[in-house]
Amino acid sequence: SYNGTIAPGGSVSFGFQANHTGNTAAPTSFTLNGSPCTTG
Repeated sequence: SYNGTIAPGGSVSFGFQANHTGNTAAPTSFTLNGSPCTTG
């Protein structure tokens, strides 16, 4: 559903499209909705 719930310890996958020019280095850190994320 549009606004589902992720169970504790669960995971979710999603895709997106983006265009970017310039620096192509991996980000040092980023957040999603205010929560820190890790790259891997």
